Amino acid sequence: MMVRLRKLNPALTCQTAMLVILTVALSLLTNQALAKERSLDECRKLERERKNLVSQGIVKDLDKGPEWARTNLPANRVTKIIRYLNIYEKIQFQCQTVFAQAEAREAARIANEKAKALALANIPPPPEKRPKVTPKNQKKRGMRIPPLPIRRSPP
Repeated sequence: MMVRLRKLNPALTCQTAMLVILTVALSLLTNQALAKERSLDECRKLERERKNLVSQGIVKDLDKGPEWARTNLPANRVTKIIRYLNIYEKIQFQCQTVFAQAEAREAARIANEKAKALALANIPPPPEKRPKVTPKNQKKRGMRIPPLPIRRSPP
């Protein structure tokens, strides 16, 4: 038995390839547009909620698998696991750059403070002021004040 292959139209194949490429490009752009960045406050709120769910033991239940969770956990516990997964996904895909930028700003602020402190530490103290020499303290200090010149009046 012989299989007959149909000849493909090169123009149609090129159009199909372009359509596939266009579809893939649009889906990638749409995914990037949907993955909006969140504010630092929103990300911190999500992180607090994630830590709260972890402290309730959600991760231990999650590690046991979906089949075990369906059969052994109540519905509200399963919804908490789903909420944990949603929060974890948002943190991973929408908050990583926000946290990285916040860490960079904090590191720059600390470095700036350290540089200022180092600059202040390297400034020598101002020189001591010399005491005023008056006839009273001249004898105490053993200093001698030169006599004032005598001015003669013009003739």
